[in-house]
Amino acid sequence: DTAPEFEAALGGLAVGEITPEPVATRYGSHIIRLDAREQGAILPYDLARPRIRETLERLAWSHAAKSLVAALLEDATITGVDFDHAA
Repeated sequence: DTAPEFEAALGGLAVGEITPEPVATRYGSHIIRLDAREQGAILPYDLARPRIRETLERLAWSHAAKSLVAALLEDATITGVDFDHAA
């Protein structure tokens, strides 16, 4: 996955070309060179299944960690840090 601005810039490039000017994204400004273009393909389920499992497991752990931190913060008295804006 890439930023939409990357996709738009890459769509107009031929292999070996560099963007004529920097491309601005939410991450900063970038000069992009297209080294190769490969056609995408739909993976068979047997090949996609491990990737799907890993992604779902990673998301579950992330959600659990965020929930644990939120629960700990509810019962804690912390001064000097604004956790509402730290995300």
